[in-house]
Amino acid sequence: MINVGDFRKAICREHAVMQDNRNRITPVPRRLPGNSLRLSPAAGLRSTASGLDGGTRRAQRWLVWLVACSLTLSQSGCSLFVMAGKMVFGDPQMNSEFLRSTGVDLGKGKHRVMVVASLPAAVKVSYPSVELDLQDEVTRRLSRQGVQVVNADDVGSWMDDHGGVWDSVDALAQDFDVDYIVHIRAHRFDHKEYNSQDLFRGRAQGDVIAYQVVSQGERRRALGVFTREFSSEHPRNFAVSVDEKSESVFQKEFLDHLSHELAMRFYSHRMSEEIE
Repeated sequence: MINVGDFRKAICREHAVMQDNRNRITPVPRRLPGNSLRLSPAAGLRSTASGLDGGTRRAQRWLVWLVACSLTLSQSGCSLFVMAGKMVFGDPQMNSEFLRSTGVDLGKGKHRVMVVASLPAAVKVSYPSVELDLQDEVTRRLSRQGVQVVNADDVGSWMDDHGGVWDSVDALAQDFDVDYIVHIRAHRFDHKEYNSQDLFRGRAQGDVIAYQVVSQGERRRALGVFTREFSSEHPRNFAVSVDEKSESVFQKEFLDHLSHELAMRFYSHRMSEEIE
């Protein structure tokens, strides 16, 4: 697997090759009548250009694409270095943030994981189903990537039995046979543009915490091993008019976008997945 630093270095190496080739341009002698010679700079340039190796030509093409991408960043929302990595290496595999932080690859399916989500009471008044929808969607995405997960319906049933409220992650650790608990704690969630009733733009902020479940005597406890803040906005560069999409369709689209961003923190993925 390759990281962002690798392809940045590769681009720099290719650029150095191009510079070296330019510095080595030499005039090519041209024979004139009388066996006299005259140097032709233009001919030298043509000769050197025709002798550029394939690697240098590829580097030139990459630089052209990088410039093109940089000119369209504000429109597409893509990452310059993500696009560069795809051009240089194809579509490199990126280790998940969780793997880089803990050394544990959940995608191998050797550890059982449960996902729970929580929102402030004030937010749940406007979005009563988002907690369950978010944990269901993240669970589904992790399962699709080979992560062994607790069925979201089982988590939902446990929540219902406890009145939809739980005060401690240790209670989950005690009642579920899992190795890790992923808690998505959203502090903010809304889908309306600022000061507008006619435009949609989803925004969510919060943190995601992963706990490792360990046995301590007869008790099972959850110990925090991974924490990351998140701030999601969709779409990033423009709002969506109510005339383009219905409110329910847009809310589902934003929830899918948020779930994808959160799930990627726990499974290794292709770099292209990070391009919106």
